[in-house]
Amino acid sequence: MGERTELSKKVIHAGVFGQVLVVLGLVAGVAGFPLPGLVSGVLGVCLSGWACVRALHRWGDIEEAFRNSRDRDQAFQDLKSKIFSLASRNSDNAQELISSIFSALEINEKIHQGIDDIGGQVDRTKESLRSSSAAIEEIGATIEAFTKRIDSQSSAVVQTSSAVEQMDSHLGNVSRIVDQHRENMTELVDLTGKGEQQAEQTNTLIEGIHNHIGAVQAVIQVINSVASQTNLLAMNAAIEAAHAGEAGRGFAVVADEIRKLAETTAQNSKTIGGTLKKIVSEIGQAKGLGSENLEYFRSVRTDAQEITQAFHEINRATVEISQGSSDVLKASTELVNITREIQQGGQEIATSVRELDASVRGILEASAATDRNSEQIDGILTLNNQTLATLAAASLHGIEAVQNLEGDIAADSGSAMNCKMVALNHLRWLMSARQVIEGDDSRRTFPSPELEKCWLSRWIKSPQGQHYAGSPALEQVQEVHLEFHTLLTRIMNNAQGTPAGRRSTELERSLETDYRSLMKCAARFVEAIEAFGQTRGVQIDQEIPAAMAG
Repeated sequence: MGERTELSKKVIHAGVFGQVLVVLGLVAGVAGFPLPGLVSGVLGVCLSGWACVRALHRWGDIEEAFRNSRDRDQAFQDLKSKIFSLASRNSDNAQELISSIFSALEINEKIHQGIDDIGGQVDRTKESLRSSSAAIEEIGATIEAFTKRIDSQSSAVVQTSSAVEQMDSHLGNVSRIVDQHRENMTELVDLTGKGEQQAEQTNTLIEGIHNHIGAVQAVIQVINSVASQTNLLAMNAAIEAAHAGEAGRGFAVVADEIRKLAETTAQNSKTIGGTLKKIVSEIGQAKGLGSENLEYFRSVRTDAQEITQAFHEINRATVEISQGSSDVLKASTELVNITREIQQGGQEIATSVRELDASVRGILEASAATDRNSEQIDGILTLNNQTLATLAAASLHGIEAVQNLEGDIAADSGSAMNCKMVALNHLRWLMSARQVIEGDDSRRTFPSPELEKCWLSRWIKSPQGQHYAGSPALEQVQEVHLEFHTLLTRIMNNAQGTPAGRRSTELERSLETDYRSLMKCAARFVEAIEAFGQTRGVQIDQEIPAAMAG
């Protein structure tokens, strides 16, 4: 009896110690020590599993021994109390496991995001350095060419000094010539002024002639009118002479002569009128030409005034240039000295450019090393995710084994523990999604991520789940549960549909965005499922199916 009781104690202690090893393994994995964490987790799972199996195998023997013992009831109650204590600790371990998984996932996600940021920064740095390297080479070539130009400039400065002296003497000649032309332009301005006045007078005379021709045309119109009336009178006289017969024959001759005279007058009047129209047209043209000539004179006078002003400014500029030529000679001497200093500075700059080019090449090599280190860190992170998933699965099996042991002893299975199992299984989905995104799914077949395939969905539709239909806590669980599986299904389909090496940048960005949303949704799901178990006292009698556990 004492040996069996002692064995039971050892079994319980072994189970608790195994759970502690599992938690330590998770902490080691989060801290960046995947191999020790994996070893600790596997040992913990094995120890917990052995304790559970050993306890179950010995249960029949323990019951039979209790029947033969006077202290059977008390011993049974003690063992039951200790197993419940183990289950309580197991529940605490499950809660700690949930927190550890979340912490590990958050740390991994931050590291992953940091690696992506470092990779992008390294790429931008390398691109910038390549541009800088090309620019440095151009600067080196420019400095070399600049040094040659400085040498040429040094000899050119001496030539410039002598040229400035010659220019000074030429400026004196220019000044005298400008004064002469300025006087000539002044006379030209006066002449154009007189020509403008004469053109205005000519236009005035043409305008007067035009007006007189108008008066002549009026007189011609009067003559035409008189000739027309005379012709009419001659016709009347001829008619009257015809009525008079022989006595009016002489009068008829006179009337005929008058008619001829009237026709001749009318014809001459038309001829004069036509001539006057031509004269009027030509006078109009002459008037237009006179106006144009007047404008030409005005334009010439304006141009002459501007030229005179320009000559004045040229004269003033030549004086200023002459005064500045002496300053140029002084500056030429200083320029020679500065040129020597520039030559020396150019040599120093060339040396600095060579050193800078060597530094840039060193930075490029360091960037390449950083890139390689980032890839190694990414590989370690992937291994850490695999280790975390393995430890989480092993811990999940250990917790499930203790829960089954508790269920064998007592008919009621605590809802808080079962809710934690549901939360842990969904956190395993979260880790699986991370593995698929990173391309680590070649050796695994994941169960369907769809909502209807999930055990929780089937439990909600079961008679036991329908007992809590309409509960606000359950409705909150269903809402977050639907969102979780919607995001999970999209991630798994998109990630498994295209291998990691062939994904576009847009697809990678979309997967990372969805995964961050999935992590936030998972946190809300854990809160909702725990609140459902605690506030409603839900009894979920479940046997974790193989699809959910795997």
